Amino acid sequence: MLTTWAPQGTNTWNSYWLGPRGGPGLGAAPAVAYPTSSTPNVTVQINFPGSCNAGSPVTVAIPAGTDVGTGNSENKLTVMLPNGDEWDFFDITPPNTATFNYTNEGGPASCAPNGNWQALEAVKHSPGWTGPGSTSAQWSDSNIPFGAGIIRKRDIVNTPAGGNWGHALMIDYSNNCARSGSPYPSFVYPATTSDGNMIHTSSSCTPMGARWQLDPSINIDTWPSLAGKAEWLKQLCRTLQVYGGITGHSAAGQGNGDGIWTEWYGNLGGWKFPWQDQTTGAIANYYSPSMNLPPRNGQASKSLITNSWLPQPAPPPLPR
Repeated sequence: MLTTWAPQGTNTWNSYWLGPRGGPGLGAAPAVAYPTSSTPNVTVQINFPGSCNAGSPVTVAIPAGTDVGTGNSENKLTVMLPNGDEWDFFDITPPNTATFNYTNEGGPASCAPNGNWQALEAVKHSPGWTGPGSTSAQWSDSNIPFGAGIIRKRDIVNTPAGGNWGHALMIDYSNNCARSGSPYPSFVYPATTSDGNMIHTSSSCTPMGARWQLDPSINIDTWPSLAGKAEWLKQLCRTLQVYGGITGHSAAGQGNGDGIWTEWYGNLGGWKFPWQDQTTGAIANYYSPSMNLPPRNGQASKSLITNSWLPQPAPPPLPR
């Protein structure tokens, strides 16, 4: 995995290793809404399958002013309810806004704006963001809910120096195993499916649901390449040591989607993640600064990461 993401040639994105994605939009993480018990319900029109308003509309508490971004497609919204349930919306647009062209996903070319939110599809998980992260139905590549494993503001703000974020991280990866399951499985727990877009069959491919772990024996505080680096980067490394990262989504390719899902900062007021430009909010090439982990004891960098899809007891739930 580190070999795949190691700097290669002059490509600018190769100077980044497994950084948080900027979102939202194609291949990126969801906007997240946190309604309270007093947040009023709104109606979301469902435009799947095939035609506008084809599905049953859903009623859910979405806070006024929730920003889902302006990407070309695949804007996602996770509504984390106070009771632990979660609503996930795919290709969602706010009221009085032109919808996406849904034809690539089996929906209509467009639907007329109206006073309701509109989405291609909606899925409710109960439990959701407090659950194990393994579900049988979800509009995602692995059936893992959108909110599972994403880096949120609360991780950065509430974690003391020397700590970790307390949950596995959600990873986009471009070398997932073929859906045929031959010769390697296409998915493992907590994933319950694979999107089927991957054709990789080599021993380096990874099933949906694979758990990656940074070598726990590394001392993050004294590792030479992390000396003087920001505390958030060290916390990310500690999190990968304790909880690991879960492959939950497909990326188009190295430098075009590989990364860790992060909640969309557009709903965080003036606060920005520490890897963003604090004025513009920009993230260089969609990624954070590199961890830049060198080979350990002369071994290949790849040896610092292991994946846990090989036969063994099921890994622990994917906490948040």
